[in-house]
Amino acid sequence: MLYQESSDLSVSSVHDLRQQAQYYATDRDEHVAKSTKALAELITPGRLLRARVSALQHQVEDIQRGLAKLRKENTQSVCQTYTGALERSLNGILT
Repeated sequence: MLYQESSDLSVSSVHDLRQQAQYYATDRDEHVAKSTKALAELITPGRLLRARVSALQHQVEDIQRGLAKLRKENTQSVCQTYTGALERSLNGILT
């Protein structure tokens, strides 16, 4: 009879322990889910902003490269124009 009572007590304790563990696991999961959602709501706008800034920075760099190329071409074109005009003027003076 003594064995029976202690056996019932341990089964009850194990059952209670299992229920507590389930309760705390569920509670923990809810807290983790809420925290993850709150964190995502804080982090996502910053990530999107940084991505937009990066994309704009790439566009600015592309425009700067294009502008540098255009300036170089313009400088070469102007130099060729002045060189040609100078040569014609000199030829006209010398002939």
